Amino acid sequence: ARHKVTPGKVALFEKWQGGISEACLAFPGYLGTEVIRPVGGSHDFVVIFRYDTYEHLESWMSSAVRAEWIARTSEFSEEPPRVDFHSLEFWFSPERHQGRAPARYKMALVTFAVIWPLVHFVPRLVSDRLGGASLVSEVTSVGIIVLLMTYVVMPTATWALRPLLYDS
Repeated sequence: ARHKVTPGKVALFEKWQGGISEACLAFPGYLGTEVIRPVGGSHDFVVIFRYDTYEHLESWMSSAVRAEWIARTSEFSEEPPRVDFHSLEFWFSPERHQGRAPARYKMALVTFAVIWPLVHFVPRLVSDRLGGASLVSEVTSVGIIVLLMTYVVMPTATWALRPLLYDS
């Protein structure tokens, strides 16, 4: 989750972060917490709670214990925390499939199968168009691959492969 910490209240945030991380210990599958500190003039801290399975993460995310800790963020935060996606699951649509994400190995196989051709061919095409390998062609290639993966390739692949992805 991203927390916009009010200037001068970093110590309160750090105390809260230690407490919520300790609370995570009571939940199965907890692997640890990572904190990404703000850069430059930003006040955004990112807290990543890692669990061994999606189900264990969901157990934590929907718990009353977590809700109590999140309610305390108003003591140090300018706004409510913003929760972002936690893994490859954001390319797959579990809400359409009874809340289930596909098996991790299936997500990995589909991701590999669709990203390999892009990584193999896009840089060559861009490099040919921009006159050889350069930082500009590399950055352009990565941008094209990310856009294609997000808006074209993964939505199409997950739709086309949904019987394979979401069967038991």
